[in-house]
Amino acid sequence: SKSLLLGACGMPGNTAYFGLLEICKPKAGDTVVVSGAAGAVGSLVGQIAKIKGCKVIGFAGTDEKCQWLKEIGFDQAFNYKKVGVLESLAKAAPNGVDCYFDNVGGEMSASVMSLMNTRGRVAVCGAISHYNDVGGYSKVTDVLPLW
Repeated sequence: SKSLLLGACGMPGNTAYFGLLEICKPKAGDTVVVSGAAGAVGSLVGQIAKIKGCKVIGFAGTDEKCQWLKEIGFDQAFNYKKVGVLESLAKAAPNGVDCYFDNVGGEMSASVMSLMNTRGRVAVCGAISHYNDVGGYSKVTDVLPLW
């Protein structure tokens, strides 16, 4: 169908496939976190990660989207508008994060990256948290703080 050709076999599918498999290089047993998980790219990333044998945690903006993520195979899905990222991952990923597929940027990404395991991998795909900012980034998030 045209929908399949434009979606899973088109740009979103290629972005998900190559971003996850070539950048993050997930291994069976890895914990993969996906922001913007209910979008065209994020939903495919989660499904590919499950095929690779990973534990997959997604973040989306409504309870309905989170329910759908569980229906398509995500192990955990959290509504970031209702629960904190750090508190959610403390329960869902107590041993840290191995791969992060970032569609959002901003504060969410800073939170997830603070929980990355040694040798963890991040695919930075988007920064939707800033797309509507007037005059560019309105908040500065230091994702690599110097201790």
